Amino acid sequence: LTAEMDHEWLNFMETQIGGLSLPHEQIHQRHARIQQHATYVSRLQFGKDPYPVPVEPFHGFWDIIWSRARNKSLVPDIMIRIQNHNFSDLPPVSTLLFPSYKAGVQTAEHKHLGKNGVEESTFLNAITDDKDFSDENLVWVADPGWGWSWNTWCQNLANAVRTTIVLRYEAKVNTRWPIFIVDFSDGAGRQRCLDVESLVGIDLVSYSARSITRNRGWLPLEEWVQFGYKVTKPEDYSYLKNVPRSVQGEKHYHHTPLPVRTDTVSEFRSVLNSNHKIGLPHPIEKLRRPTDVSHIWPLSNSTGLEHGVQQKYGRFRNRVSQLIHEYGQELGWTTSIEVKGKGIKAGRHGVHVDYIEALLETKILVVTQRDAWEDHYRLMEALVSGACVFSDFMFGLPAGLQNGTSIVLFKTKDELKSLISYYLGHDAERLDIARRGREVAFSKHRSWQRMEEVVFGKILTESKCPYIVHSKDSCTVDKALH
Repeated sequence: LTAEMDHEWLNFMETQIGGLSLPHEQIHQRHARIQQHATYVSRLQFGKDPYPVPVEPFHGFWDIIWSRARNKSLVPDIMIRIQNHNFSDLPPVSTLLFPSYKAGVQTAEHKHLGKNGVEESTFLNAITDDKDFSDENLVWVADPGWGWSWNTWCQNLANAVRTTIVLRYEAKVNTRWPIFIVDFSDGAGRQRCLDVESLVGIDLVSYSARSITRNRGWLPLEEWVQFGYKVTKPEDYSYLKNVPRSVQGEKHYHHTPLPVRTDTVSEFRSVLNSNHKIGLPHPIEKLRRPTDVSHIWPLSNSTGLEHGVQQKYGRFRNRVSQLIHEYGQELGWTTSIEVKGKGIKAGRHGVHVDYIEALLETKILVVTQRDAWEDHYRLMEALVSGACVFSDFMFGLPAGLQNGTSIVLFKTKDELKSLISYYLGHDAERLDIARRGREVAFSKHRSWQRMEEVVFGKILTESKCPYIVHSKDSCTVDKALH
C-alpha cells in the first residue's frame, strides 16, 4: 500500500467499521494505535518509495553540473587533504549519514558503525541537516544496508544528491563534495553508482566493502565448506548485472570488516566490574574459565529456533557444533554448544548478560562463519572476551590478526580437533594468543576507527589505553579495579 492508501484504509476502518459500540476509553486507545501505525508506515516509506527528483532550475542546468563534476579545480579542500594524507590540524569533518539522516537508524550497521562510529570519532562530526552548508568541507557516508535493492538504492542516492546540488547551487556553494559508499552487507557483489559519480565526479566517490572473497560455499558431499578465493584485483569482483563491463575494475574497494561494537564493550565492563571486581584493562584471559571449548551455535535446529537463530547458510556451523560435541565426548572436553542471548535482530541491536558471561567462562571459543560469506560480529565479540579464539579459515582476516599469534585458524575437521587438543594442553601459548587477539581487537577495530578508515583511508585515533568503552574515555576509568 502507498502511504495515502494506507491512511484511507485506516480512516475507513475507524469511521465506518469501528468505534460504533466501543467504550470511549477503547476508542481513545484505538486512535493512539492508529497514529502510532501511521507514523511507523511513514518511516518505512523512505526505504520503499522513490526519493523525489528535484525540478531542474533552468534548461541546461544538469549539463553545467556534469561539466563541473569533471573540473579538477573544484575538488573540495577536504578531498585534497584526504588524497594527500594531510591530516595535521584537521578540524572534525562534518559527516552526513545516508539514508539514516532521514529514515533514522534501521539496521545494526547504521547503529554500531554509522551512528556510533561517527559520533565516537574526534575527527568526524555527525550532522543531520542536509540543507546546512555552513561547512563546505562536509562529506556523505552512504550505507545501502536497508530499504531498497542495490540498484534502486543507487537511484535514490542519486536523487538525494541531485536535490542537494540544486540547493548548493542556489546557495552559491561548490556543487562537488566527497561521498563514501560503504557496503557492510553479507554478499560479495559489487556495485557502481554511476549516476552519483557523474554528478559529483568519479574522483569524489569512494567505495568500501566488507567481503573480499568469492566462491565460498557449502559442499554437501564433504559436509564442509569451500573457502573460495581472495579477490586481489578490482576487475575480478562479482559485479552486479547493472554495472557495465566497460567500467568494471575502475574503482578500488577498501576492505571494511565488521568492528568491535561499543555496546558489547560496555556490557563487558559492566559484567567485569560487578561480577569479577576488575576492569577492562585487567588481563581477563587469566580468569578462571571452567569451560574448555564453546561454540555459540545450537546442536539442533529446534533449540536454535527458540532463541531466534537464523539457520539460513548455517550448515557449516551445524556441522562444527556436531563435531565439537563428538570430540568433547571422545576426549573428555568440557564443552558448551548452545545459543546464549538472542539471535538475529535482537542479538544485533542489543547485548545480553548471559552471552557475555558465556564468553568469559570459556578457554577456547570457536567461531564459524556462514556458508556463503566471510566475517561476522561474533569474531570481534569473541576476541575482546579474552578467550583463545578459533575460526574457520578466512581470506579477509581483519588487520593485525595473525594465525597462530593472535588467532587460530583451521581448514579441516582434523585440524579443528588436533589444534583444540594442543592448545588445551599448552596453557601459556593459549593465554598468549588470547591476550594478543584481544589487544588487536581493542586497538585497531573500534567503530570510530572503522569509520575513519572509510573516510580518511586510515585510522587517525590511536589510543595509548585501548581498553576503554568510548573513544574519549580517560585511561584511568577502571584504574581502581585494575
